[in-house]
Amino acid sequence: MNPDGEGRNRMAAGGGIAERAVASLGRGFDLTADLKLKFCKGEEGGRLVELNEAQGRRDLPIPGYGVVAAAAGCIRCDKGERVRLRPDVLEFGQMSELFNHRCSVSGKIPSGHFNSMFGFESGSWGPDARNTKLLGLDACYITLFNVHIHRYPLRLRDQVRDQVPSAWDPSALARFIEKYGTHIIVGLSVGGSDVVLVRQDKSSKLSPSHLKQHLDDLAHQLFTGGDPSVSSHCEWLPTVASMPDAIHFDFIPITSLLKGVPGKGFLSHAINLYLRYKPPLSDLQYFLDFQSHKMWAPVHNDLPLGPTGNMTNSAQSLHFTFMGPKLYVNTDKVVVGSRPVTGMRFFLEGRKSNRLAIHLQHLSTTPTMLANRISTPSSAIWHSSDQTPNHDAYLEHINGKNFAHVCTAPVIHDDTATNSYFVTGAQLHVKKHHGGFRVLHLRLHFTEVAACFIVQSTWATLSQCSSSPSSSELAMASPISGRLFSAISSPNKEQEAATMVVLDSGVFPTGPPPPLHAQRMLKFVDTCQMSKGPQDSPGHWLVTGARLGVERGKLCMQVKFSLLNINTSDATSTS
Repeated sequence: MNPDGEGRNRMAAGGGIAERAVASLGRGFDLTADLKLKFCKGEEGGRLVELNEAQGRRDLPIPGYGVVAAAAGCIRCDKGERVRLRPDVLEFGQMSELFNHRCSVSGKIPSGHFNSMFGFESGSWGPDARNTKLLGLDACYITLFNVHIHRYPLRLRDQVRDQVPSAWDPSALARFIEKYGTHIIVGLSVGGSDVVLVRQDKSSKLSPSHLKQHLDDLAHQLFTGGDPSVSSHCEWLPTVASMPDAIHFDFIPITSLLKGVPGKGFLSHAINLYLRYKPPLSDLQYFLDFQSHKMWAPVHNDLPLGPTGNMTNSAQSLHFTFMGPKLYVNTDKVVVGSRPVTGMRFFLEGRKSNRLAIHLQHLSTTPTMLANRISTPSSAIWHSSDQTPNHDAYLEHINGKNFAHVCTAPVIHDDTATNSYFVTGAQLHVKKHHGGFRVLHLRLHFTEVAACFIVQSTWATLSQCSSSPSSSELAMASPISGRLFSAISSPNKEQEAATMVVLDSGVFPTGPPPPLHAQRMLKFVDTCQMSKGPQDSPGHWLVTGARLGVERGKLCMQVKFSLLNINTSDATSTS
């Protein structure tokens, strides 16, 4: 028998997997993608790092697969082994950390491979972690050979270093990540893997021991590498050598090779945001543009101390019951300049928490995509719900027909053929109706932005903030071609609220806690924060309208969020 001939035959049967594996070393990779060779960045052989050529080039022997000609001397090949990985059932963060550790990646932020294997498709790992109780894994990895870069430290090619933006430039940062990825491949294993996975939803009543037994019963059902058409694990094993695939990657972050490069911090921050929130790559430029610091207006420290005119103006107040207390209304205008509003809420101000105010969440800086397209402040427009034709049809009482009413007419601005409008201010005011009762109205301040158009809009309501989909007990799901088995049941809303996973690192990411005096008025006013941020894919929502509403007997806010895109046909003339 001719060993070299057998190796060549295997290499041909494996589709040149050895050459492709060696050629992938040093190439860029986007960690939000699944671990497949086809997702490597750049053309084949287009490495981002300079390999040590001191030892020249040589033919690299691959056990069982012949040789790879003219491989760099710093590339090594080792014979593989068979490994059985059977960790205990783990929580979401622990399993994500295990997957990352196997790829030499630190932290618990889920990778694209983790999401693909367990069927997480929401685009935001916060809800995924909140809705998942336990995850199970039973895997058999058969490694035929390993290839890796032997000599360190590595150095990025000059052409890559020169393309690192030296300032916070969202478009340039997005282009860099799209072209080069987030990490560099420094090691690769080729073979086959037989893996079965179990996902248990938060509300499932199965104990960890029962889930583990469920996992064992489902083992040996899943194949990656080898022939997936066979029906048993024993039949699959002999097919691995003839149909191998890449089953394991080792990475290093691109930013770890940027010591002394201007702009390293900006690129590192952009990559961290991208990996954490995973916006679509096509929206990455806009996503990064909207990740400046967010703040609320008015700032709490700027609120006036002592009595104000609003507190003594009984005309600007609402009655909910005949003998009940008044709810005063703060009619001050809240305007944030040309910075887009990303959230709205009601807030109960004053020493007794009996004055209703409207607060706006906004970006601290104007996004680059809008900076040169926004009209002058003098051309901004105010629109009010009482300007809506036939607005009496939108009146709803809050607690009895003879008491306070609210006008629920939507306050929006119609876009033109070439321009759009977004909210940059708000105001509450009360008007006496001819029926004898008082009506609360909403006014919004709209700013025009040229050469932009709305591609998608959605209304956020109080019911959407607290609703969750239901599902059946112990349902079997197969979102990735039968690779995932899931034990789930209908969610418990109290448990869901108690285990909320908050990605915001602020002290009070959902707003400051209400004072004790606020409990009385909270029977009539909902202070839920209506906002969208990076966790809401694609992460660059802004407010383009709002309306007052009554849900569950409470006064509430309903907000219209939209996505803006640049009209490229008018971009040149606008700039």
